[in-house]
Amino acid sequence: MKNADLMFGDECSELIRKYKDGDSSHDEPLDGDEVDVLTEHIRNVINLHEGNITQEEYEDLEERASEIAQTRYCPNCKCGGCETLRFNKGDD
Repeated sequence: MKNADLMFGDECSELIRKYKDGDSSHDEPLDGDEVDVLTEHIRNVINLHEGNITQEEYEDLEERASEIAQTRYCPNCKCGGCETLRFNKGDD
């Protein structure tokens, strides 16, 4: 494994740790759906940072992702997506 790959892995581990901080009981690995939520948020942030989308577009994307995830992960309650949307709850 290249040194750059190791550094990127460390950075990913830090992002995952921050993501999980929204739920201190979440010691198990992220499942596939949680990985999808996290990567969608990261994609939106990168696109905003790189000027590919406006702040308004970013907010619309994040709101839409939150609504989709709430339907997908939490169809029977109104909690805002349970603990799958930590970033979208203002914890980023």
